[in-house]
Amino acid sequence: MLSKSYSLPKIIFLDIDDTLHIKDEQRILQSVKPALLALKNQGVLLAIATGRTWDYTHRSTQAD
Repeated sequence: MLSKSYSLPKIIFLDIDDTLHIKDEQRILQSVKPALLALKNQGVLLAIATGRTWDYTHRSTQAD
């Protein structure tokens, strides 16, 4: 068996429009929150890639 060494990326950009973010309900899918938190806890920066305005994105992604 081959052993491969790898490291986590320093930053991950997420396109959340209609994928991780449910637009009609203005919320992030509950099923992805543990994975995002695990990455954050390992020091990975999470960034949002969107064409939406800052105000819309900020309101839509605030923690419950």
